[in-house]
Amino acid sequence: MVFFSGFPDTYNSFDEMVPGFEKTHHIVKCIMPGFDKRRLPFKYTFGYPFETIVDSLCLVIKPYLDNGSEVTICAHDWGSYIVQRFVNKYPTMPSKVILLDVGLDDMKGKSASDLFFTFAYRFWLAFAFLPSIFLDFIGVFMLAIFPWRYIGPTPKEYNMPRPPLEIKGFMTYPYFQLFVSIFTCDANLAPTFVDTVPTLFVYGKRKRVMFHGKNFLADLDATEGCEHHCFTCGHWIQTQKPNELITVIKEWEQRLQTKASGARS
Repeated sequence: MVFFSGFPDTYNSFDEMVPGFEKTHHIVKCIMPGFDKRRLPFKYTFGYPFETIVDSLCLVIKPYLDNGSEVTICAHDWGSYIVQRFVNKYPTMPSKVILLDVGLDDMKGKSASDLFFTFAYRFWLAFAFLPSIFLDFIGVFMLAIFPWRYIGPTPKEYNMPRPPLEIKGFMTYPYFQLFVSIFTCDANLAPTFVDTVPTLFVYGKRKRVMFHGKNFLADLDATEGCEHHCFTCGHWIQTQKPNELITVIKEWEQRLQTKASGARS
C-alpha cells in the first residue's frame, strides 16, 4: 500500500493509519518531491512539473508490480491530484485507489463564492512561491499573513500533521505549477474519471469549499467497485478520523474481495 501525502505534509502524515494496515500490507510512504529538502534542487528551481511527479510515482510502484504484487494507493491533497493524473496515464498499474478529500473537480458547477475562495488561496500560495525562490522566509511570511480564518478553504482546521513552523515557503510550488499548467494549456491538467480502477473517495464536510465536483460523486455512484463517504471533519482526514477511515477502507476492500470471489466461483 502506497501512501502519498500532499501540501505541506511529510512522511508522518499517515502515521496514525499505518498500524491498521502494516500486518496485511507492505507500506510505502511518498511525499511531494522536495518536501524533505531544505531547498529545491537547481534543476527544479520553479518546482517539479506535475508530469514529472506522475512518472516518479510510476518508478516507485513498478518494482512491486514486476514482483507480482498488487498495489493500492492511498493519497491526500496534492497527492490525490497526482494519483488521478497517474491513473489517467497508467490505468493498469494500481489495483485500487483511495482518494482523501481531493477528487475530480468541476469548476463549472461551483458557486461564485466557491470560485472566489478557491482562486484566492491558490493564487496567493502560487504568488508566495516566487519570493521563496530567493529568500524562503518571505514565502513563509506570506503564508502566515494570509487570512485563512476568513477566506481560507479550511477555516476550522486544528489538527495538522505538520507543525506550521516546519513549513517551507518553496513547498507552495504545486500551486505555482498549477498556474503554469493553466497558462501553458496543459492537456492533462484536468484528469478524467477512469471507471476500470476501483476507487474509494473520502472527504470531510467541515470546509468552506469542497475539492471535488458533484459529477465525480455521480460517477462513483454509477461505477461498480467505487464508493464515496463523507466524514464530519476537515481536510486532514487521516489525522482527524484515522480509526473511522481505516474501518471504511477495510470494509470497502472486503466488499471488493467478496465480489471478486463470487465472480470466480
